[in-house]
Amino acid sequence: MRVEKGFEPEQSRQAASHTLYVEGKEESIDYQALNLLLGDTGITIKPIGYSHNIRVVAQALRIQHPDCYFLVDRDHHSLDEVESSWREFPNTNTDNLLIWRRREIENYFLIPEYLEKSRYLKPTCTLEQLRAYIAEAAKERVFFDAANLVILELKKTLKQDWIAIFESENGFETEDQVVQKLVQKHISAKEECPIFSRLDDFPIEVRFRELIKDFLAGQETCKFSHGRWLEMFKGKHVFATVVDKCFRVKDNTGRYLQGQKREIEVVKDLVRRPLKEQPADFQQLHTLISARTK
Repeated sequence: MRVEKGFEPEQSRQAASHTLYVEGKEESIDYQALNLLLGDTGITIKPIGYSHNIRVVAQALRIQHPDCYFLVDRDHHSLDEVESSWREFPNTNTDNLLIWRRREIENYFLIPEYLEKSRYLKPTCTLEQLRAYIAEAAKERVFFDAANLVILELKKTLKQDWIAIFESENGFETEDQVVQKLVQKHISAKEECPIFSRLDDFPIEVRFRELIKDFLAGQETCKFSHGRWLEMFKGKHVFATVVDKCFRVKDNTGRYLQGQKREIEVVKDLVRRPLKEQPADFQQLHTLISARTK
């Protein structure tokens, strides 16, 4: 079993009786945000790297350590899987696993009405400007992220690492361009290995167009109140772009922070706000964890 450095299963007996394992590292947004959000519940938050690592550890600990819980990004998980994880949490039959309803934690920090509450928001940046910046940055990724979701779904369906996800966003400007790229991956995979003839049972073009319909709800690009793009695309890069355009954060010496340090401070500032002002999933997570640690 390969996990991130710093995780030692035997330490779980010596740690606080309730532990939540999350993706990322200590300097990641996941850990920083959840450590603040759940700080009053008595639970210990531990970062453990990538989602695969969390799943491996969850399967290993679910019986001997029922007070260990695991929170992962949504990625390719279906709506039924996601809602079941919240409805039944904690459930040792599913490894005490909880799945974000949005693609990753950064997507929650792209809710304009929530983001607007930050004291670090530039006075010149209005709610409408926030919406415009978010939508503009998102439209650069929406086809790219939908294409990679199709590939992740196929990996899960086939239980095979059938082909690599796309790494570069170049050439993903239109729906038809992406369909051509996906079909070519489909053809290449079948040529490389006979088992991938099963891909014929998974109409890759149809699935991609279904996802785009779900993302955009018939619009040509990302528009608020249309589709589920704000929930389902990868928010990490867009969050970084929006913070760069709309936020200014100084450290104790008066110097402006940049990059991830600035993003972390914006996140921490928002999570410190009253629980009733947090996104609904943050509030529900707090309720679920509090019920376990009382």
